[in-house]
Amino acid sequence: MEEKWYNNPKFPLKPQWASNKADKNNTSNFNFSWLLIKLWTLDEFEFELTLVADTYIGIGVLITVPYLRITVAIPCPISVDRWFYKHLDRKCEMDEE
Repeated sequence: MEEKWYNNPKFPLKPQWASNKADKNNTSNFNFSWLLIKLWTLDEFEFELTLVADTYIGIGVLITVPYLRITVAIPCPISVDRWFYKHLDRKCEMDEE
């Protein structure tokens, strides 16, 4: 699907859904994304409840129940991510030989 302003993966205004059937090498799976909510299936059995604040997911809650992960988060604007990278990331100098 071509990316437009209304289906940006960080905060899609139009619900997005994708699924794949199982085959010889992969299990069946699906993912759903709309506004602040993202759901996707996992191949392993897990439990998790996490408060999240990072530049990838944003600020919110990550919930994992058996075979399903749910994220409800306010996304972090890409400009904040770039600012962190430009001003706060450690830089190394390349040896010039």
